[in-house]
Amino acid sequence: MTVTPPPVKQRDCGWAKCTTQASLCLLLSTGLAWAQTPTLTSTASLQPHSLGQFITQAIQAHPSIANKRAGLNAAQSEIQAARYQYYPTPSVQLRQDKGDSTTIFAVQQPLWAAGRLDAGLDAASARSAAASAAITEAQTALALRVISAWQGWSQASGRSAALLAGIDQLKAYAQSAARRIEAGAAGEGDRALVDARLAQTQGDLAAARAAERSALAQLTQMVGQPLRSQDLQNPINPAPTTPAPPPDLTTLEALLTQALKVSPALQRTQAEIDSARHDITQKRAALWPTLNLRAEHQSGIAPAAGLYPNETRYLLVMDYTPGAGLSAGANADAASARLIGLQDNLDATQRDVVEKVSADFEEHHASRSRLGDLQRTLKANAEVLASYERLFIAGKRGWLEVLNAARELTQAQTALADVQALHLASATRLRLHAGELLTP
Repeated sequence: MTVTPPPVKQRDCGWAKCTTQASLCLLLSTGLAWAQTPTLTSTASLQPHSLGQFITQAIQAHPSIANKRAGLNAAQSEIQAARYQYYPTPSVQLRQDKGDSTTIFAVQQPLWAAGRLDAGLDAASARSAAASAAITEAQTALALRVISAWQGWSQASGRSAALLAGIDQLKAYAQSAARRIEAGAAGEGDRALVDARLAQTQGDLAAARAAERSALAQLTQMVGQPLRSQDLQNPINPAPTTPAPPPDLTTLEALLTQALKVSPALQRTQAEIDSARHDITQKRAALWPTLNLRAEHQSGIAPAAGLYPNETRYLLVMDYTPGAGLSAGANADAASARLIGLQDNLDATQRDVVEKVSADFEEHHASRSRLGDLQRTLKANAEVLASYERLFIAGKRGWLEVLNAARELTQAQTALADVQALHLASATRLRLHAGELLTP
């Protein structure tokens, strides 16, 4: 037997219908807005408090970047020190013998060092290049951490918004159920079922807000300033942006070529290999004698080292110091072994870059496809819910079916929020792999 609710119940369900339709319009419009987020063929300019802005703030202020810059300053000082090796070396000796003092001033200029000086300068220059690449590598790693934290916040914020809309809808259903119970058109089971669904949704909302606060705390630490949710661009309804010229990276092959070309990890490893090669040359040069021009001048009373008071002499000096126990050869062998290890590391780093770029590329394109599917699913779920509400009034659908349809609509909304955040985050990671977004 079908019980027809009184007219007031139609007004209740009509209000819910309007709410559902309004929610659908809002979600569809925001879904279309998110379809314009940066992709391989459509990028958006960075706005204040956007993901790109936080990346810029993080790499400018984070202490890990300052640490790498200090390393670059040290490497540049080593270059200057290596250049000074070409200049004469002054020395002063003070001798005391039976109350008489003698001072010897000497200047020694290297004439030939078997390539040791050139290798030292080249090695220092390579270490400076490695330190410079290490800065960009640290910036990239920090930017990836910012993107990951932002994605977590964006997903949690979007889920919170969807769950809040679901809670409002369930509260409206609870009021409608209470009125139908008072009118004798429904039993207490309907209200208990709504209360159970409401409690479950509120629990999901609490978990989403906790994840949102956790991601926000991570962003705060990386940016170096207190942040609130309102300081970040709303992932559900972002502000309109002006499309920027798209990069010519529409295929995985083109993206991998660009990523391998600009990868700071590969550049750092290659610079370390160059430095190791010059170190080998420098250490092998120790197996050869060096030729120097030396000028000495004595100032004092007692003669010393064949010099008489106030006498100056010039010498051509050959030095040969292969180290204790001919250790120079062993040092060269050790440097060669380190070079082999760095070459293996270069191959491993290249594979790691290919793996990360390929994963982000596939994730980006998969999320772009899922966006359209989820938007169609969301529209269908909203239409099903509106239909079930009308059929419930006519007595052709049960209360449980209406609540299940409402839950499916909320689940579609949360899934869309997850994919929207994933889509923008993966697009930003691809731009990062292509060498964009970082300051010099």
